[in-house]
Amino acid sequence: VEEVLSWKKAAEARQGSEASNLLLVALCEKLEESVLVILPLVRDVLAPAINPISSIVWPVVSEVIQKRMSFLFVPGIPATFHTHYTSAHKVVAMLESKCATVDELRDFRASPEMATVWRRKWNLEVYRTLRVQEVNTMTKAITSSTALEPAPAISATPTGSPVSPAAPL
Repeated sequence: VEEVLSWKKAAEARQGSEASNLLLVALCEKLEESVLVILPLVRDVLAPAINPISSIVWPVVSEVIQKRMSFLFVPGIPATFHTHYTSAHKVVAMLESKCATVDELRDFRASPEMATVWRRKWNLEVYRTLRVQEVNTMTKAITSSTALEPAPAISATPTGSPVSPAAPL
């Protein structure tokens, strides 16, 4: 995780949502090739006493993302926040897909790092409020700039003859 999400790479990813998305994709790839491939062995040794994803992998991944990519959680620009949220949750979805059992998945979702820390970082209420304001602004602009006129009735074919509802096509 440290190799992929170095402070320097995280600072570079701050420049745009595409850069942060690429960094999170690189994180998923690195986890797949170096950490998640050994999960079966870890499970054989530690299971059922310890769930490796929720007890070992996720706490480290979550902490590094939260510390080095704290800009992901800022909802000030809704479109950027949405991209960050979606990209970051792809990491979560990838880890969820690696859970071997329903109990392991349940433990992962209920882990303190997921249930409390991660979910609370995403200020969805502010995001929702900003999106509602955007829609209200666009709606007001549209309704104030256009006179509401009834649509013209279309009752004729291009040749001018009346359209018969039962006419074959």
